[in-house]
Amino acid sequence: MNNTPAIPGRAFDIVCAAIESTGVPTRRRGEHSLMTSCPLHQDTTPSLSVTWKPRTHTSGAVLLHCFSCGAHAATIAAAFGLRISDLFDESAPPHPRHVRLTPAPHPPAPRRATEPVHHWQRVRVYTYTTAAGAPVQQVIREQCRSHGAVHKRFLQRYRDGRRWVWRKPEGFTPVLYRTPALAAADRDQWVWLTEGEKDADTAAALGRLSTTNAQGAHSFPPTLTAELAGRNIAILIDRDPAGYQRGMILHDQLRERARACVLLLPATTAPKSDLTDHVAAGLWQPAHVFGGLIVASRDELKSLHRAAAHPRPPH
Repeated sequence: MNNTPAIPGRAFDIVCAAIESTGVPTRRRGEHSLMTSCPLHQDTTPSLSVTWKPRTHTSGAVLLHCFSCGAHAATIAAAFGLRISDLFDESAPPHPRHVRLTPAPHPPAPRRATEPVHHWQRVRVYTYTTAAGAPVQQVIREQCRSHGAVHKRFLQRYRDGRRWVWRKPEGFTPVLYRTPALAAADRDQWVWLTEGEKDADTAAALGRLSTTNAQGAHSFPPTLTAELAGRNIAILIDRDPAGYQRGMILHDQLRERARACVLLLPATTAPKSDLTDHVAAGLWQPAHVFGGLIVASRDELKSLHRAAAHPRPPH
């Protein structure tokens, strides 16, 4: 049996370099362990444990554990701009006697130009509450700039008693965005069902009763569908394949339960256009019940989805 201990390889160096690049202080707890601030929340004292542990006689892995939020290692790694594979050493080539006689240096592996370290910044926090205003869930929008382009991502956390957690609690019940406004509104009002909180806030700023869901473009829980029963629903469509598909799915779910159900497209036709783009382009018509957006049929959405998902090659 080989009793030679594994020696830390590239993983610990890469993780340490990513942490150091953020400028947060670290506190060593040993040769291959440290404490630092968790990138997913505000830390008054370092709560993130970073420890290298052997997995085989030739390699190991970095364990990430936040004592405050308990987020998954993949979520924490992504916040540092790392992939989950960066947490694992590359297996060393076997020695003829399967014994690593001398430790070899393992400098951080350089990243390719196509895989930069992303420095994410929190730009918005959208809070979902009950009708009484009790917080239930938050969607956190983060952005970073790389190679001249702006990238975005969304993290979700949940209320569990008096604290926010990153893992969905057992028995969690989702709510609609802006639930207090929905509960207080006359049921004859049109409810603008947008794809995402940004457009819901845009619609609200324009005096429209608006909402959305936090589960993404392809998931609208049946419990939320029931909350919209008997209302006039305007489903706002983003001009991309996911948006067209979401519109068709919601239309099928709501048309039998809603008092009325319409599908609305922004008058801007650029790919990925949404309500906010429609307003920014100066196309908003305050006197119009639907603000100058285009009323579409389900068949039209189906055709748009097919064209966007399978574009014709240029001649």
